[in-house]
Amino acid sequence: MATIQATLDRPIAEARDAVLRTAPEQGWRFQPAQSLEDVLVLTKGVSLVSWGAKMTVQLRATAPDSTHLTLITGETLSIADWGRGKNAIRRLLDAIGGHEATD
Repeated sequence: MATIQATLDRPIAEARDAVLRTAPEQGWRFQPAQSLEDVLVLTKGVSLVSWGAKMTVQLRATAPDSTHLTLITGETLSIADWGRGKNAIRRLLDAIGGHEATD
């Protein structure tokens, strides 16, 4: 399981659209029945290197042109993800232009 906080310099509606447009290009399937307006659930099926994965993207407007994202991943049938979760989050953030928060 991996959790990363990030900021996207876009209004929340544009941030949501960017995630929904980009995720399928990276193999993620949007799950509308499990999602809310500000919480997006994305899944990947079983493959040669994974037993399936889930990514939850929580969006919160922090200013008119800024959105805070909390991205959480987990493997469906595995205890450890061997770093795949953080890599998947970072690939999505890079594609949408997000900035990972630093503490």
